[in-house]
Amino acid sequence: MLIHVCYSLYDVSGKYSKFLGMSIQSLLDNTDETVTIHVLHDSTLTKDNRNKLTKIAYSHEQEIIFYNVDILVPKEKQKIFDGVPYLKSRFSVACFYRAMIPNILSTTIDKAIYLDADTIINFDIKEFWGIDLQKFPIAAIPESKSGHTQESMSSVNLLIKDGVFIWNDYFNSGVLMMNLDQLRISTEDGNLLDRCLAFFEKYPNATDCPDQNALNFVFKENYLKLPVKFNRLVFLNRKFRKSQKVGREIIHYAAHAFGIDFKDEFNQLWFEYYSRTPFFSPEKVVDLLASSQRFELQKGNLWKKIVNLDVTRQRGFFIYPKDSDRIIQFIGKNDEDIGLNAEIPNAMENLISTMEKYRGKYMFFINLAEDKFSDVRGILKEHGFEEHTDFFNVRELNSNDNGYRFIQEM
Repeated sequence: MLIHVCYSLYDVSGKYSKFLGMSIQSLLDNTDETVTIHVLHDSTLTKDNRNKLTKIAYSHEQEIIFYNVDILVPKEKQKIFDGVPYLKSRFSVACFYRAMIPNILSTTIDKAIYLDADTIINFDIKEFWGIDLQKFPIAAIPESKSGHTQESMSSVNLLIKDGVFIWNDYFNSGVLMMNLDQLRISTEDGNLLDRCLAFFEKYPNATDCPDQNALNFVFKENYLKLPVKFNRLVFLNRKFRKSQKVGREIIHYAAHAFGIDFKDEFNQLWFEYYSRTPFFSPEKVVDLLASSQRFELQKGNLWKKIVNLDVTRQRGFFIYPKDSDRIIQFIGKNDEDIGLNAEIPNAMENLISTMEKYRGKYMFFINLAEDKFSDVRGILKEHGFEEHTDFFNVRELNSNDNGYRFIQEM
């Protein structure tokens, strides 16, 4: 049996290769089958990190093949930037490399598994490989199987709310089984990448989870649904399941779910595999602990500063309505508070005009993911507002995100 497993990588910071290393380590530790690993990457993969990934594969007597899309398919990569101009830090260009797999891999390969780099394969991958795709072009795992309800999915994806996607059909694109022969069949709509990019012509404002939305658009009602054990999303497991026990399954740390609270079995698991890779060293552990202490100190000082400003200033909130109860529970509520809806079309203009009106009198608590907050930060600074004095991101005080921040420094 020969199993083909694909990954994609854009690593301008040089840090994401270690996640890929953890995933490959777990994959090969848990199988005796012959595996060929295919890594679709670009020129951001350094020679040193490539050598470390190669070392993991060779130590298991397995093959790893690297495909530099900058060299092999530069025009296809440019298509992605042209078709999805808003790609930012959280959603890198590599999220679309998986759509190139049918055309980049040899035509002698008729089936492949695609895995995100932030997965741990905690069982023998041959169980996944043995699934019969029947006549479906792909197999995937609906997010509803992870505990999402129609209400919770509609709140995080406007396309589900608007009825573009059926909530319990919407799948996560981080783990896929791909029928390459079927995906290579030419259609009047073009290859898989072209078909994905056509989604953005129809829905140009769909800026969240671009690859996932595009693939759901292409394979809507035409994919094989698989059990959740093949894509256990850690952040949803923590949110919706009472049991926090790690199972023999594919563990997916999407949405920055890595952490250093090692009472958590999911955090224990990633560290166990990370410690076996060439990316690990005792110095890295020291750095990890030091960064943890440093961030906690900074967080404490920041909290003191916010409390002091709260005494001298009134408070404004720029949040999504669904988050209001949680924010009030966390920070409290005053009669003089101003609440602004971050969900309305002219939300940014409303925030700026309100902050201008109350300049120096109000501090605004903003609750946005870092990739979105970075844009807001830039705009507010252009208008002369100072971060941590006139505004700040509430999520900086959310300890649930700390583990990932520390790990980023490893």
